[in-house]
Amino acid sequence: MVRHIGEPADVIGLPRKQPEEGEAFFTKHGPVWHAPISLPAGDGALSMDTWAAIARDVMERTGIAPAGDPGACR
Repeated sequence: MVRHIGEPADVIGLPRKQPEEGEAFFTKHGPVWHAPISLPAGDGALSMDTWAAIARDVMERTGIAPAGDPGACR
């Protein structure tokens, strides 16, 4: 059982505070946009590969991340 909420992060070596620019694990923060994507239950389950393709398509169509640019969006 986890005794402290930060314990899993400690185990894998993640910092407990937001790193400053130039420090390990620093990330630039910005706006977050959530896009719920669903399909009717009658369409059945989709594979993870299919969902990944859908996510890439949405990112490209919205202009958030161009196709083939894995670093454009986090």
